[in-house]
Amino acid sequence: MYDSKRPSAPEDFCRYRFYQKKIKCIVPPLRPHHGDLTEGEGEFPAQLERLRRAFQLHFPGEYYLPTPISIEIRECGYDSWFLPELISPELRTINIRCDGCPADQLGWPKGETLSMLCAEAPGLQELNLCGDCDTISATPDTMSRFEHLQVFRCDQAISEAVLQSLASLPHLHMLEIYLSDGLFRDARDVSSTSRHFSSLKSANLSTNQLALLARVMQAYLTTSPIEDARIFLDWVKDAPPAPPEAALHGLAGLPPGFSHCLTAFSFFGFDSSADEGRYDLSFHEIRPLLLCRALQSLHISPGYPLNDFDNSAVQTMAAAWPQLQLLYLTSPRHAPMPCTIRCLEYIARLCPDLRSLGISFSSRDERLMHGEMDPSGGQLSLKTLDVGYCVVEDHQVRMVASFLSRLFPALTRIFRHWDRGERNWKSWRAVWAKYLDKRRAYLLSPVFAHVA
Repeated sequence: MYDSKRPSAPEDFCRYRFYQKKIKCIVPPLRPHHGDLTEGEGEFPAQLERLRRAFQLHFPGEYYLPTPISIEIRECGYDSWFLPELISPELRTINIRCDGCPADQLGWPKGETLSMLCAEAPGLQELNLCGDCDTISATPDTMSRFEHLQVFRCDQAISEAVLQSLASLPHLHMLEIYLSDGLFRDARDVSSTSRHFSSLKSANLSTNQLALLARVMQAYLTTSPIEDARIFLDWVKDAPPAPPEAALHGLAGLPPGFSHCLTAFSFFGFDSSADEGRYDLSFHEIRPLLLCRALQSLHISPGYPLNDFDNSAVQTMAAAWPQLQLLYLTSPRHAPMPCTIRCLEYIARLCPDLRSLGISFSSRDERLMHGEMDPSGGQLSLKTLDVGYCVVEDHQVRMVASFLSRLFPALTRIFRHWDRGERNWKSWRAVWAKYLDKRRAYLLSPVFAHVA
């Protein structure tokens, strides 16, 4: 930044001019937000103005700012005064973020901002919009003019007009959007025979209702050449007005063609402890996912019980998804899962690429107690194990540590949900300490050398 507190010299601007041509990315600094003007508010615009005047004194006719190919705007106010200074035909990527901005500035990027991008940066290839605004709105004509756009990400609700415009872009290959209830009421009327999203390869779709997601998929994505689809059902961000008793029942309504390309599915529910007994999630609800052989990530945290996820169910899941790399099944403390530590054997054998596992199993298993669980080989990919609210008794510490060291000898962390004053926390710390000792001995043994 130009320092206006000391006299400028020609060599300063020669040096700046040299680096100016090499700058490819610009991230403006954040401004303070205190309601009233404070010292430093507006300092950045003033510095830029002083830089412009001083630069033009030494190099008349030359533009004083770089022409970046990437811009990241992290405040609402910058789109009105600073963005026009930076946009050029060379711009390829722009990230517009609005986090914690004053209430009177929310609701951006405005249509004028997107129109300006269309006109001044016709070669834009990546547009990322995120923040606190309610809805990203733009006219269909505006979005359809991003003819070279390849990547569009937006974590806020978009209007149906924006979705229809995005569907017509010929080069869009990556789409990440949030589908909000009420914005796609007419999606079912859109012809599914049209060539919507003709180049789309990757789609990350977030929503709070699977029925809405299925309707939009059927309308817009049935003819797309998608290779990687990720679905996020999120009740934390936007809980549905009346959560269905069978939260994942809508999985059966997804288009059949998505079974070959679905690589990730996540469900984040809400805490139902105050309404205990009303909701539960059955294994039957996720059975449609068993057809998705390409699934690599499954994260289910409904906030209420997983009532029939026993050893047999876990074995069925592990057998259905051999490419799985992340598996999290989270159940609340008051309703532990019915599976036992034996389920880890199925996971280790059937999911060789699994790197992160979260499951709250029961350590009370007859085979473990009688010393009959002695895995001969280990799964070498798993690095982190989250045992949730799993309880391990003091007399089980040695057996559990020995079992884990043989089954998952490459672990770097074992996580356990913290309960204030609970003795079980210390028991798991003891498991980890003994695990490290036993793993060290196992890694030096001829058995591991044969497996490796």
